[in-house]
Amino acid sequence: MKLVDRFINWLINRAKRTPYFHLDGYMNRYWLVKPNREKKDGEKKRWFFGGVGIRIHQILRSDFDDCFHDHPFSSISIVLRGGYMEYMPLEANQHIDLDPHCRKKEWRKPGAIVFRKAKDRHLLELPKGQECWSIFIMGKKQDSWGFYPSSGFVHYRKYLGIPEGAEKPGAGQSMKAR
Repeated sequence: MKLVDRFINWLINRAKRTPYFHLDGYMNRYWLVKPNREKKDGEKKRWFFGGVGIRIHQILRSDFDDCFHDHPFSSISIVLRGGYMEYMPLEANQHIDLDPHCRKKEWRKPGAIVFRKAKDRHLLELPKGQECWSIFIMGKKQDSWGFYPSSGFVHYRKYLGIPEGAEKPGAGQSMKAR
């Protein structure tokens, strides 16, 4: 086994000790480095620096309904295993009605590094029957996130059917995805 493969195995196994909120059948998420979080008294709980967090994502299937989504923070994704086709709007300020028709695509293979700004819309499509593992590095939270069907922005909780408070930290929590 190559050194790179052994390192990837180590990262994945290390992250599996600290599961985050899974989306059953869609994505399993595990912490490598938790971001700073405010405690109720305003004091910061220190995990790393400045609110940056690092997770390992095990993407199990393509995004729902051919529908773009965004993220609440700028991020970097590094594909470790597998891969996916990523679809993005042709233009940064493109109206969501054009997303299904005016899009660019790029294959993300192992080693691919993808930089995204908060609110950049995109869609992931996995090859049938395959999964993808990636490192997901997130910056400081800037806003909420959601999906962009033709009817307009839908908050992720409503779109995925996640009840309020279901994402509170806790080992192995999960939620059935649509």
